Amino acid sequence: MDAKSPHALDNSDKKGKYIWRTRGDSKVRSEHAERDGKVFEWDNPPEGGHPGEAPNCRCRAVEINCNREELALEEIRKAYFPVDGELFTVRAKVHNARLDVEKHRADKDFYYHVNKVAQAGGILTMAPHPLGRFAGWIFQAGERISSRVLQEIEADLKQSETGLRKLEQQLKELQSKWLNLKTAYEDAQAALKRCESGKCKRAEAYGVSPP
Repeated sequence: MDAKSPHALDNSDKKGKYIWRTRGDSKVRSEHAERDGKVFEWDNPPEGGHPGEAPNCRCRAVEINCNREELALEEIRKAYFPVDGELFTVRAKVHNARLDVEKHRADKDFYYHVNKVAQAGGILTMAPHPLGRFAGWIFQAGERISSRVLQEIEADLKQSETGLRKLEQQLKELQSKWLNLKTAYEDAQAALKRCESGKCKRAEAYGVSPP
């Protein structure tokens, strides 16, 4: 009776994936020859067990080590997600700044027309009737007040527009940085996936043929 292969190892604690490799000669079982170069998982053994576990099996498992890809993905993740959060915050700031500018512009337009009406009403100070002159004084006071308010609004508007331009420039630069990191993150994810499936260049050197 065939004994358990002398090449067999204790695989109970192994994790991850491996590439099945045969000796490549006529003594190799047909079912094992079909597995040559394919990727398997240690916690999901194929029928008959892992390489070397079947009686007199001389096949071996070539471990797939994706530590480099995992580290690369982790490094990019550390850079990508903070920028993603910062981008969300800056977008909100830009939105609020635009609303602020729109409000100041609307206020400026309103008080501009109030001031013009007050200027026009000031002519009533020349009215012959006392009530007309009194109304003219009220309009003149309104003109002075609206002029001061208008000046304050224009100063606030100028400051808001300057702040908005700075935020929009920051957003533009951040979006470019985010897009580059997003592309790098997706590439790193794809590289790790290829490695885990045995399709990376290092695996190809072993002649891998994923299932």
